[in-house]
Amino acid sequence: MEQQPDYVDVLACARLEREILRLLLAASDDWPWLPIEQVMDATDDPVTALDAIASLGESGLLRRKGEFVMITRAALHFQQLTHAL
Repeated sequence: MEQQPDYVDVLACARLEREILRLLLAASDDWPWLPIEQVMDATDDPVTALDAIASLGESGLLRRKGEFVMITRAALHFQQLTHAL
């Protein structure tokens, strides 16, 4: 029998994706590159945070370089568009 997806994990990952994007957007004015460890420490669930970071990277909203991450221009532009409305 095929196991049903765990929607709690999907929702938790989506919540952390938003949380991580907000964190990186706030940090982008000072220094855009944050250590992944710092991002994980700022969340409630470090394991799910790693999944969220990977998902954001795959969608083009986050860029990873070694042990550091930053938002992409696309994420910054989208945030500027949504705040302009």
